[in-house]
Amino acid sequence: MSSLRFFLGIALSLWVDEYRENNEIQRLNDSILNRLYDNLESDSTNFTWVINAHKTSLKSCNSINKWIDSSQNIHDSVNIHISRVAINTFTWANKEEYSSLKTSGRLDLIKNEELVKTLHEYYSQIEFAQKVEDDLNSDWIQNEFIPFIADYSNYFGNPIKEDIYGYYYPQFVLHSVPETNKIKYFVSRKIKTSNGAIFVYDGLLTLTKKLRKLIRTTIKIT
Repeated sequence: MSSLRFFLGIALSLWVDEYRENNEIQRLNDSILNRLYDNLESDSTNFTWVINAHKTSLKSCNSINKWIDSSQNIHDSVNIHISRVAINTFTWANKEEYSSLKTSGRLDLIKNEELVKTLHEYYSQIEFAQKVEDDLNSDWIQNEFIPFIADYSNYFGNPIKEDIYGYYYPQFVLHSVPETNKIKYFVSRKIKTSNGAIFVYDGLLTLTKKLRKLIRTTIKIT
């Protein structure tokens, strides 16, 4: 009987240790998911900002095309539209919490399979977005468009009066009309770039909303 009590005591002790260990792992997971939830909100804000930046650029591209086909008189609004062609963005998202879950092997402890699947999908799409943006943008705005337009304008690296977009992008003030065929080429290229970026970021924005909903369900965030 004493031997039975001894072995039962050991079994109970091991069970308690395992229970505590699992609880601690779960607590760490929930803590990481909470931080991931907050990071996704920040990502969502960033993606929305970028989408609107490219939509602003697209509108200006259309305005420039109309300007080219009309009188081509230089005025303030044309300077703003020309400057908005130079709007460029890059993909950024906080991967630290996801990497922590992945490298520790604790993703396996998340019981919500749809959440795990969507996490993988989201961060794969982030990598894809970075590649697409690199392919679309390369360095053509910095190395081709800006040097071209600089020959026809005064360049103000830090705009103060005119809001190109969030007072973040440089301003150009034309002193002569740019070569028509060349400006049409750059505008056409920018339309392709911005449409591609909007498509990619819209997809990422949809995934952030889905992930935040799944995380709320998993760890009961109110």
